Amino acid sequence: MAISAAGIYRITNLVNGKSYTGSGKKVERRLADHKQGTNSNVHLQNAIRKYGIENFAFDQIISVLDPAALLEYEQAAIDSVPVEMRYNISPTAGSCLGATWTHSEESRANYSAAALLRAADPKWREGIVEMSRARSAKPEYRAKADEAMRVKADDADHRKRLSERAKAYVSDPSMAARVTVNGCRVVFDGIASEFRSVWAAFLALGLPTQSQSVHIRFRRKLKLSGKEVFEHEGKQYLFELTQ
Repeated sequence: MAISAAGIYRITNLVNGKSYTGSGKKVERRLADHKQGTNSNVHLQNAIRKYGIENFAFDQIISVLDPAALLEYEQAAIDSVPVEMRYNISPTAGSCLGATWTHSEESRANYSAAALLRAADPKWREGIVEMSRARSAKPEYRAKADEAMRVKADDADHRKRLSERAKAYVSDPSMAARVTVNGCRVVFDGIASEFRSVWAAFLALGLPTQSQSVHIRFRRKLKLSGKEVFEHEGKQYLFELTQ
C-alpha cells in the first residue's frame, strides 16, 4: 500500500514475525522516526539493533481519512496481533496504560550509549542521508522550504537578529582574524620556508589536511598569538605569521 498522510502502520520483524503497530497523522514521518530511533518504541529499537534494520518491513496497512478515527483503527490493528507477537508495550492504542516499565538512571544511560553507537554506524548515517535527500527532492518539500524562507525574509525581527549576529561576528577578533588570509614562515629541522597561507604550508609540508577542523583550529590559535608550534608524528613545526 502506498503511504498516505494519515493511517495505521506496522513494522514487522522478518526473522521472527513479531511486529509493532502504530498510527500517525503523517505516517511517513512516524516510520522515519522509527528508522532513526527517535520517538520510538524501546522494544522495537532493541530488536532492530539485534536483527538489523534490513530485516524489518515498514508498511502502512490502513489509510484513514478522518484523523479523529486513528485510535479506533489502531486499536483494532493491535488486537489482531497475538500478545506474544507484539513489540507494543501497551495493549491500548495511544496510551501507556498497561505498560510495566519505568526508565531508571541505568536504562537512560544505556539508551544514550546505544544512540551514540547508532550514530557512529556508517550504514545508519548513510540511511539518514539518503532519507534526507529523498525528502529534499520532493517538490512539496522544496515548496514548503521556500515559503518558510520567504516568511523569515519578511520578518523584521528575524532580519534584526541576523544583523546583530553579523555585527557580533565582525567585532569578534578571532572571527575577524579567521577571514583574513595571512602569509606564514615555518621552521622545520632548522630550515625556514615561507608560504602564502597556513593552508598552503599544510599542503606543502604534508601535514594533515583530511580533516579541515585540525587546520582551522590551529590557524585560529596562530592568528591570535602570531607564533605557534604544530606537532605531527613526533615532529615539531614552528609557524609564525609574516603579514
